[in-house]
Amino acid sequence: MKIMRPPKRENKNSYEIESFESYYSRWPSELANVPEDIVRQWVYYHNEVFWEDFIVYKIEKWKFELKEFTNGEILEILHYPSEIEHMDRNGEILMLQGMPGYDTAEYMLEYGTFPCPIIVAKNAGAYKHSKSVGSETMLEPYHLVEGHRRLGFVRGMIKHGYEKLKPSHEVWLARIT
Repeated sequence: MKIMRPPKRENKNSYEIESFESYYSRWPSELANVPEDIVRQWVYYHNEVFWEDFIVYKIEKWKFELKEFTNGEILEILHYPSEIEHMDRNGEILMLQGMPGYDTAEYMLEYGTFPCPIIVAKNAGAYKHSKSVGSETMLEPYHLVEGHRRLGFVRGMIKHGYEKLKPSHEVWLARIT
């Protein structure tokens, strides 16, 4: 079976990147299972990183569903210990010092939730993550795929009882079929 790969973004140089509309017009119909929002926030936005790190994913085998996660469920989202430590440091910095000029941080402090949903794999322990080492696979039940800063920020908001924190947050839940 041929593995479908998304197109690479066509950048003329580091200052002129291809528009999302142009990029999405080249999105293969064989990858219609991937919602436009995920194409935009994961594959297009992280294009170079996607091609270097995320290519281990066979996204043509994924089914996506937009869900609401409570703050308790958000804290159940796992990642490897060093990644969680890094995310939690970001959350602490946000809550103790703020991050002026960083749009995502400012949005989350104002609205108490993500500006766009994070992506989480459910029960994907048989599959590798881009950060896997050796035979390491994703953790269950929920393993973060995309949205490290956002998850770190909301974890910090939860741990600090942030007054504007929403009781739930949109999450793209991915199942590998």
